[in-house]
Amino acid sequence: MQITPIQPNNNSFKALKMPKKVLFSDINNNAFLITKENLMQNPKIARCAEKYNVLINRGKKLGRANVPEKMYKTALKTIFGMSALGMYMYLPMTDVPLLGKLIVSIAGGVVGLGGAIIFGATELIDILLKPNIYEYTIQGVKKFKNNAQNELGDIKSKQYKFSSIEELKQIPELTDEIARQDKIKFFEVLNKHNMNDFSDADKILNILELPEIKENFYNGEVFNYPADKYENSLFLRFLDIVPNEKNQNDYNKILNIIKNMPNVDLIQKDNYGISSVEKILNSENHQTFELIKDIEIPYSKELDYAYEQIYDESFKRKAKTLNVKFDDIFKVIDIQSEKGLEEAMKQFDSPFCDKQKIATQICQMTSELKLKFRYPDDERKYQFLKFIVYPKIEEYLPEYMRKNDYI
Repeated sequence: MQITPIQPNNNSFKALKMPKKVLFSDINNNAFLITKENLMQNPKIARCAEKYNVLINRGKKLGRANVPEKMYKTALKTIFGMSALGMYMYLPMTDVPLLGKLIVSIAGGVVGLGGAIIFGATELIDILLKPNIYEYTIQGVKKFKNNAQNELGDIKSKQYKFSSIEELKQIPELTDEIARQDKIKFFEVLNKHNMNDFSDADKILNILELPEIKENFYNGEVFNYPADKYENSLFLRFLDIVPNEKNQNDYNKILNIIKNMPNVDLIQKDNYGISSVEKILNSENHQTFELIKDIEIPYSKELDYAYEQIYDESFKRKAKTLNVKFDDIFKVIDIQSEKGLEEAMKQFDSPFCDKQKIATQICQMTSELKLKFRYPDDERKYQFLKFIVYPKIEEYLPEYMRKNDYI
């Protein structure tokens, strides 16, 4: 199970370090500016910036780009426009000789040229004087060694070169490269201190209080990496601990540490395939439930089984409010599979499923699709929604959506 990637936020934008100006050239060799927003559209960059840092540096010069034709056209239109305005204003004046009128019109052209310079100076000069196109390098970095951020830490990805958006799409997963090195570092720390007992809260707390852990795993990665011989993480081992009077103080300390670490993966599976969410539901632990109450959780049948076994009614009511995501029916709609639809509809029986919410989303999708019909695929999808899907979800819809003219 994986958490759906989070959309880039202010922190991840700050984690992307890049030159003030990144220029690419298009197929016509015209220069265009690349912004942080453009780069964050690349999921590999967004994921790395969410957890770590992304560093982009300027490399060797590749050449100069053309000045876009539209800039010349804009300047010329301004000149001719101002000239025409000058003629319009002065030619009707009967008391001005023809030569004077022409001089005034030419002056209007000069004014137009001045206007072009004044209003377009910044952009024109910028393109004319700095249309150099460079190769760039990109690298994922866990942390920097100093505040100036010009000395990289030991944990980092390889450095990759790129000079276009297309080349940028081909880079490997920076986050995975950093995580692989980070795991090795974590294993080295555990082996150095001979720590292999995770049976109780005090044992796990001893690991978290090691100086090397505090220095290198302060964002929570320590809870994600395999720790025991079965490759279960510290987080999964923590969830197996039953809090009691003796260990409650240490247990609460660990819980608070997890809550304050942004990079803890709250959805993991142990060596038996049991997810962290199932473990929390099985334990009926109100404290650990707080960790998952606000995250998006992909649906699995095992969650239903775990829910049905809950004995504590107050905990069961809380569990039912979990944000469980049901994606299968939307995937089926995309491929228009009737057989797949039958299977996906079985998920409507889940106690976590908000049937009306999903049915409403599907109905709105159908209504919007009806209005655009740009391609044959749109029409096929609409027909599938209206005649195959709609009859199966109609009973879950609000009354106003049950009218045939809505879709």
